[in-house]
Amino acid sequence: MERPGCTCLPVPTLLVVTALWCAATIAPLALWQWSPPLIDSSYGGGHQPFELLGMFLSLGALLVAAWHVRRIDGAEPQSWVVAMLWLLPVLAVIQQVSEYAQPSWDWKCYVGAADALRAGLSPYTDCYLYPPLVAQLFAGAYPGFHWLGETLAMMAPKHWMVVFFFWHSFQVLMVAFSMLLLTRLAQREGMSRLVAVGVVAALLLVDTPLQRTIRHNQVNLIVLNVMLLASDRIGSRSSVAGLLVAMAAHIKLLPAILIGVLGLQRRWVAVSVAVCSAVGLAAVQQWGMTPAGMWTQFFDHAPQFVQGEYFRDNSPTGLMFNLIRVPVDLLGGDIRGWAVPLRGVGLLASVGLAAWVVQGMRTKPDDDRLWAEGMAVMLLMSPVTWEHHYVWALPIAVVAVARCWEHHPMRIGSALILIFGLPTFDVFPLSYHRLMGLIILFASVRGSARAVNSGD
Repeated sequence: MERPGCTCLPVPTLLVVTALWCAATIAPLALWQWSPPLIDSSYGGGHQPFELLGMFLSLGALLVAAWHVRRIDGAEPQSWVVAMLWLLPVLAVIQQVSEYAQPSWDWKCYVGAADALRAGLSPYTDCYLYPPLVAQLFAGAYPGFHWLGETLAMMAPKHWMVVFFFWHSFQVLMVAFSMLLLTRLAQREGMSRLVAVGVVAALLLVDTPLQRTIRHNQVNLIVLNVMLLASDRIGSRSSVAGLLVAMAAHIKLLPAILIGVLGLQRRWVAVSVAVCSAVGLAAVQQWGMTPAGMWTQFFDHAPQFVQGEYFRDNSPTGLMFNLIRVPVDLLGGDIRGWAVPLRGVGLLASVGLAAWVVQGMRTKPDDDRLWAEGMAVMLLMSPVTWEHHYVWALPIAVVAVARCWEHHPMRIGSALILIFGLPTFDVFPLSYHRLMGLIILFASVRGSARAVNSGD
């Protein structure tokens, strides 16, 4: 049985939108290669395809919005308002994708790992620090993009820039999908369609973590959408939800925490599917693929990366580490020998905060709050939590607005500004504003009941 406000996904519409996105992404490359005299660029030929991408994606978004309004009720003013609110964050991210098109350090790590796999080597020899799946997908997809580059007669020894172009454009599709899934969550929480779209649009428009995710070419939006889709389907397709959790855990390891959420819901079929799928794929990657032992290499490689040193690392580990490091530095001391114990203290703080959240999750469990808090707990348990990871706080933000805004608008508004509204900066202790905002949201929704059930 479906939960209140939960309906079947508009799969045909999603397929049409995806096909339209593909066309809107290929067309700029073809037009760029044709190079008729009717096109020009603000920043030169190298940036021209990204400006053309902005044009084609904008036309596609406007077409989808107009079609959607006509399909529902073109004479109803509210339908146009909903369409405009949906368009705002999509157009904003199109502008960002069109204007800023420089491959990031993270992107170069993905490409280096994929190239290593294509050569039969380990992906864990440089800066790649994710489970093997992302690198494997990039390596597997590359021949198709190489073919596309050759078909379009693009002059390049390699066609990784074609892959980047599609990846950069793909972030727009992911934002549109986030808009859909977060709106469905808001409606399940008791908001009207208009209010739900307005709240989600505002959260995505003023959203530093989202902007940083796109700028750094990160995978966070994919992880968010896979988790949101799992939470959306848990009531009607438990096995599908379990499979989606396993997939998210193979993109980044932290979503494995959601298996615990499935356990709190007593969704044992989903738990079994998630565990078997995740372990089965890991076993194939470890022993059945070249090079062998990729998971062993992953666990050997990941701890080499920085933990705690940067103020913008909004993890409990980062906060505890710098609460000691900064005073010692100011006094002229040196904590190099204390790094491991301080990170251990940070881990204890993470576990303590997570235990406090889980205790609240168990008091009045309902599906959407459990999933929203479970996704946000990932931010507490990560040894390093950059600002772009905080897109995973969007579900708990929606739940907090739905359940607590009426009685505590100042508290919820302050938390949302701390997490999403403020820019990124490295100033101790002010840089820990996202962690503080997250704790406020946890405290606000702790033990809260669904608005539609409580009569609010």
